[in-house]
Amino acid sequence: MHLPKYYAVLGKGDYLTIKEERHGIWEYLEKQPSGWLCSIAVNRAIMPRDLPIFWDCGAVKYRNAEIPVSGKTLVTPAWAIAQYEKNFPKLGDLIAAPDHIFIPGSNLRFRRKFNWHSAEKFLTFAQQTLPECTPIAVTHGVTTQEKIETAHKLYELGYHAIAIGGMAFNASDVKGNIAAVTAIRNCLPFNCYIHVLGLCSPTYAKAWSNLGVDSFDGSSYLLEAFKGRFYKANGGQITKHIAALPGCKITIPLCYCHPCTQLRMSGIETRSSGSRNQNLSRAAHNLEQLLLAQTSVIISENREKEKQLLLSLKSCN
Repeated sequence: MHLPKYYAVLGKGDYLTIKEERHGIWEYLEKQPSGWLCSIAVNRAIMPRDLPIFWDCGAVKYRNAEIPVSGKTLVTPAWAIAQYEKNFPKLGDLIAAPDHIFIPGSNLRFRRKFNWHSAEKFLTFAQQTLPECTPIAVTHGVTTQEKIETAHKLYELGYHAIAIGGMAFNASDVKGNIAAVTAIRNCLPFNCYIHVLGLCSPTYAKAWSNLGVDSFDGSSYLLEAFKGRFYKANGGQITKHIAALPGCKITIPLCYCHPCTQLRMSGIETRSSGSRNQNLSRAAHNLEQLLLAQTSVIISENREKEKQLLLSLKSCN
């Protein structure tokens, strides 16, 4: 059974303040993700250190800028390496080459050149400066064919870990996104590590497991929590409820998951909105439910495959 790694995305302040003490949402999880994706464009007060980290260059922050900048600093391979070093990455961490996301109406010719130049320089710097980490480059493209060609070039350049980007903005196109990843995965050597950026629903997790994708990430659990969405895992499905507004009656049934139980003991109700602590506590709950649904759908899929294989073998006998 192939279980792809899920890197949960952390934002700037994914910690609750309880009795003047900061507690990361990861402290309340019974089931942890495979690792965390953290952007070097964000300064964090606290962060988890016991799991692998995917260190991201923060391209989403400057995607609409003509020239990539972080704050007032020009984004370069040397700058990225220096930022990664400041965070003390450890053995097994992934470090991403700076890239510029393809945005409709932008200067794609410049972005192609920027991405390739960054990938070339970054790989050399990473091998010299952070040899304990795995450098990963993102393949972009207007078409799937362009992404395939770019991925091939990156692999030949020396990247044995490649991330597939540019699909999270159209996450609802499930068939199209899965088809694109399938085409890219099948055109690269089997030993090439493949990561899918920004697509983490149970449906996608099932597809990535079937395709042999090594890892993926996503922040939907966090974004939805701040929109008032309360997840409930039903096997491999996620049901979304609306948290109660301040002063309104709570209609969501009492939840006994680990995050909800622990946070309730601290006087925080995950089923209500209105405060930062409530929203972040709901993010912890949502992440726990997402992890349960991802695992459930992958296990169910593999059990069905085993069942079909046994039936096939019996019919042959």
